[in-house]
Amino acid sequence: MATNALRLELAPDGVQVLSAYFGPTDTPMQADNPSPDKHKPADVVAAVFDALEAGEHEVLVDDMTKGVHAALSQPVTALYPALASR
Repeated sequence: MATNALRLELAPDGVQVLSAYFGPTDTPMQADNPSPDKHKPADVVAAVFDALEAGEHEVLVDDMTKGVHAALSQPVTALYPALASR
């Protein structure tokens, strides 16, 4: 992961690198997205600042990103069952 490489490179200089993962957020970029479940920008910012203050390496803002993160953390054979038979 690129953020891990940056984290290692910049740590000696006292720079903290945080990976922030979140779903659709109510910004001009998402104006055409009809989803009623868009995050408020202030909520995303609050989650990011809380994670920074806690010294976290990453923040998963919502249940969707937590689910995706959990799924992608499984063994590759669980993600791609066809590989298990090889």
